[in-house]
Amino acid sequence: MADGIAGKEDFVITCEEDCGNAPKKELLKKLHIALAGMDTQFMNENFTDGIQMSYVGERIVHGKDQVILNRYVS
Repeated sequence: MADGIAGKEDFVITCEEDCGNAPKKELLKKLHIALAGMDTQFMNENFTDGIQMSYVGERIVHGKDQVILNRYVS
């Protein structure tokens, strides 16, 4: 059975169930939830200053502050 997590904006992220020994997979799931739910506190705590967000076919955004800011304007 898949693991679904509802977020602030009425969305669901569904992941395949695993043995529970995949910390990188768990972090990726939490990052997707933070991005979709605009959880700026989580993003600030877990993004580095060197992060880049690539909007395929559009633009590349550089830096933690710009990546978080662009979540609100994209």
